[in-house]
Parts: sequence; structure tokens; C-alpha cells
Amino acid sequence: MKKIILFSMAVSLLSVLSTCGNDSTGPEPRSENWMPLSVGNCWSSTIEGYNIDPAGPDTFDLGGSVERTVTALLDHQGGFQVYEFETLMEMSFTNPDTYYVVAETLYIYLRNTGDEMREYQDTVSTDYMVIALFPLTLNEIWPASPVSDTNYEVVSLDASVTVPAGSFGNCGIIRETNLNAPDFICDRYFHRNMGIVRDSLVYGDLQKIIFNLESYDVIYNPSMSW
Repeated sequence: MKKIILFSMAVSLLSVLSTCGNDSTGPEPRSENWMPLSVGNCWSSTIEGYNIDPAGPDTFDLGGSVERTVTALLDHQGGFQVYEFETLMEMSFTNPDTYYVVAETLYIYLRNTGDEMREYQDTVSTDYMVIALFPLTLNEIWPASPVSDTNYEVVSLDASVTVPAGSFGNCGIIRETNLNAPDFICDRYFHRNMGIVRDSLVYGDLQKIIFNLESYDVIYNPSMSW
């Protein structure tokens, strides 16, 4: 049976498909409040969707939960600080004949330089991805790195979305695409002062995964946000 096509892309805050630049220093953060980064902030979401095996009869309904938490502010060996962002995910796969659960814990490390949000895979390497440019500007497109096949685009700054945690207007949407996977689209919805409220990952007709915010515990600090 085929495993979920884009499993790794679905479970982190913003997917890590390649490394991208090299960093040693940078300016102090300025106030951007789409994703509050204070230690202890937590977002819990439900999972829904489906996964189809194009080579066989297996079609699975997806369920489960994902919890994302800012767990620490750490010193990076490059001489700056990064926020450790933990993702705990349990995704269930169900069809009339089969049920199983995949569990995974992932960590990424985030740094707001004032001009961009950088994502690191650890606190040692200075390779990073640029996952947001500030201020968020409608229709702006940028690569994760000069050599990356991953692109990001701000496709809305006034989207509305309803999730179990409530209804939210004036959301920003950052869309992720990949030149090597033209059927892949991942939209992430952010609400000011509160953070991420929905992830929508689609891979053609074969896969759809939605993370909908169910509850959150967020302290907003303007100097620790993006």
C-alpha cells in the first residue's frame, strides 16, 4: 500500500523541502504580528482529508490531531537566538478494511530578522529557508532560496475562514508550491495577533489534508512575532 504522498510536508509549520542561504548575523526583529512567537504559545488543530493510491484500490479517510508549540528560545551557534517550534502529530488512516495511526514529532527553529522569517533545521547549521518576507505584501512571490524549487506567494491579506476555534476575517494566506510537484499546493492561513488557523494541502486529485484550529493559548508580544 502506498504511503501518504506528502506526509512530511503536512506536519510542520512550513514545509522543509530544501536548505537555502547562509546566515551569521542580522538586525533585531520589528513588529509583525501574523505569528506570535512567545515561549508557551500553543495551537491545537484537527485533521481531516483523504489519500488515494493511484496504483491500487486503497482510499483512506484521514483524521487525527496536531499540536504546535513554541517550546523554547535557544542560542544558535551562529550568534543569534531562535525559537524552537514543536509539532506533535497523530494522523489516522481509515477505510473499510484498514485502520492505522502514524505519529510523528518534528522540530523547526524560527528567527525573525525584521525583514524576513528564517527557518532552520537545528541550532548548529546556518542554512535556512525564507518562509516570509516583511511586511507581507499581496501577490509577492519569493523562492525559499536561490537554488530551491520551492516558492512562496502571499495570495490574500483579507481571507475569511471558519474553524472549530471560531470565525476569523482578514487572514493572510501564504501559498507554497514546488516546481517538481506541479499538482502540490499548500495554503496556510494566519490571523493577526493569533497565528496559524488553517493549513490546506492539496496534491491534485490524490490527496487533501486540512488542519483546522480547534483551540489555542497565545500571548502576543509585538517584539516576538511575525
